[in-house]
Amino acid sequence: MENNLGSISTVSDADGVAGSTGKTFANDAITAMQGFYVNATAADNLTFTPDMQVIGSNLDANFFRGADADQEGDYLIRLSLSNENQYNEILVGLRDQATFETDFGLDAPKLIGNENIAFYSLIEEKPFVIQAIPKPEVIANSIKLGYQTSDKGLYNIKVEGMGDFGEMTVYLVDKQNSQYYQLSDGIVIPIELGKQSESADRFEMLFMKSNNLILAEADENETFNEILLHGSTSKLTIISGIEGSAQTTIHSIEGKLLYNENLNFEDQQADIRTDLKAGVVYILRVADQSVKFRLN
Repeated sequence: MENNLGSISTVSDADGVAGSTGKTFANDAITAMQGFYVNATAADNLTFTPDMQVIGSNLDANFFRGADADQEGDYLIRLSLSNENQYNEILVGLRDQATFETDFGLDAPKLIGNENIAFYSLIEEKPFVIQAIPKPEVIANSIKLGYQTSDKGLYNIKVEGMGDFGEMTVYLVDKQNSQYYQLSDGIVIPIELGKQSESADRFEMLFMKSNNLILAEADENETFNEILLHGSTSKLTIISGIEGSAQTTIHSIEGKLLYNENLNFEDQQADIRTDLKAGVVYILRVADQSVKFRLN
């Protein structure tokens, strides 16, 4: 549905997202005088019959101008990108039947109607406004995010709604600054963007199984980490913004050196074999980044 700022509200079987106003998103009913687009899987006719009419669908709450329904559900997260004048949002969900390719009925392509701002996820480098991906089977799944903006300055990435992800933790990864933001409902992440910015390489969303996570001893005032860890007492997987080799050490909290290798990172990830103890605090340093952690 095209709203008064020229952007599109979109709906799939997974859920819906708002256009640039950020007020509402599509639901199952098409109200009177409401225009719409259809993305079909094949050429055919679209037929409406009287039997499809729904009593009560013209209530004000069902119109895009006024609805504020919360349709997050489990394993759904709604992110927005905005500044003082512009707004765009996306929806990402985890579904057992989803794949990393285009899933009709779950994924919805991005219809860009606002030249000043666009926010989207990427499937095979194509923009999508709604995307479903499989739940992580081993450690983590990730998707790439893209954006286009016409004005430079301060923007916010905000979690507009987040379902119950249970055993998983969700991160926004800023690869440009090597920062990992743990996402929760309502969190706002300020970012600086240049004039006429466009990138499909800066941001990712990372879905990690929480029961594999190391508990980091982070500064409670910090909203991001530079290093993510998961594993066990005998093996650690390090996720960092580093690509290539980096000197990596592990010290006990008393300062004893326990590990010291020039570690090779592929796709910003590396594994190391360790002999650590549960419940003990350690210090991991990768190049000039460091984090305190303990094992469950």
